[in-house]
Amino acid sequence: AQVFRFPGTQQYRLEVETFARAAQGGKERVFTLEESVLNQKVIDAIFRAGDTGGWETV
Repeated sequence: AQVFRFPGTQQYRLEVETFARAAQGGKERVFTLEESVLNQKVIDAIFRAGDTGGWETV
């Protein structure tokens, strides 16, 4: 099996810093609201698949 390694990061710190910049009128959002909704639908399907053991439609 192939193993992928990624450098560690402080994800929550990065999220808070990005939010703070946006709240101060800085940088645009990284993702649109529509993209966020679609992302949540994928996450929900992953959990359903875990419960059912099958494929889920997104």
